[in-house]
Amino acid sequence: MKIKLFISILLIGSAFTAQQLSFNSQYMLNQYMINPAAAGQHMEAPISLSVRQQWAGMQGAPVTQFISFNRRLGKKQKMAFGTQFFNDVNGAFKNMGWQGTYAYHLKINENSKLSFGASAILSQTTVDGTNFIVNDYSDETLLGVKQKSFVPDASAGIFYFNQKVFIGAS
Repeated sequence: MKIKLFISILLIGSAFTAQQLSFNSQYMLNQYMINPAAAGQHMEAPISLSVRQQWAGMQGAPVTQFISFNRRLGKKQKMAFGTQFFNDVNGAFKNMGWQGTYAYHLKINENSKLSFGASAILSQTTVDGTNFIVNDYSDETLLGVKQKSFVPDASAGIFYFNQKVFIGAS
């Protein structure tokens, strides 16, 4: 019985893959960066630029850049769209891509709205083995390897907001 359980866990676990998300500390100024339902939150159409460099001066330190735009649509302004481009470099790993978003706003009362959003994401992930710091140079699997992959992804979120408070999940 234990062997069957072990083999089952091993087979199920081999089917999973991981993702590396960029670390972002500017989300309080631009909630759209982390929640697609926040598109169209403001009456104006903000264009946001965010640059984050950690551990300045160290080789291979994480660097992240975002540029985003979102706005409401239509006469009743119940719909919104947004787009963002991102670039995240962390040592030998690089992730750059584009995100397109659609959001729909439900009016709760005169000042409050509940928004639902969905995004389609296309990113290119690159692993550059020439940037690896290795202790054992006899392992030729990693040395000099440069691998790229295009990955489609999606995200969704819900966002409640008014002039005093906001809360969301994505």
